[in-house]
Amino acid sequence: EDAATIIGKDELDRFARSKDQQYEYLDFRGYLETSWSSTADYILCSKFDFEKRRNSKKSNSDQSPLLWEAHPSLLQLSNSKTLPKMILCPNDFPYNFDKSIEHWCLWKLGGSVTVDEIEAAKVEFCEISRVLGLGDIKDLLYWMNPEHLRSIPEIDHAHILCIREKMI
Repeated sequence: EDAATIIGKDELDRFARSKDQQYEYLDFRGYLETSWSSTADYILCSKFDFEKRRNSKKSNSDQSPLLWEAHPSLLQLSNSKTLPKMILCPNDFPYNFDKSIEHWCLWKLGGSVTVDEIEAAKVEFCEISRVLGLGDIKDLLYWMNPEHLRSIPEIDHAHILCIREKMI
């Protein structure tokens, strides 16, 4: 079944990574657990360019290494006047789609992603694709995972699929 049908039927748990993609994803999750205070800290640093610092407290034992954390933290951000802040970027671990489909994420700090924000991101995406000559876009689909499917519930995000007429 195609992605549009799965999204339309709200059967989002049917999306999956290929076997190789899943191994890569699980390896990376292991790296996050041993190197970062949280997955949210990693997202803040890698997607939103937050400062990366070693945390001041040790994890479970005295022998454990200091972990990376974002500065400022999500908790410190809750009172920030610079929010909301959004970024659109390729999904680091996309689901297993045809090669003509690109899997992107619209990440948002300071609230939930709205349909209007997704529509604005789609317009921006089309303009960037046109300017950079990345190929004609046939369709843009989106969804937001329900709570039980969210791998990073602390930072809201929407998934956007770009289906191109021709490969980039």
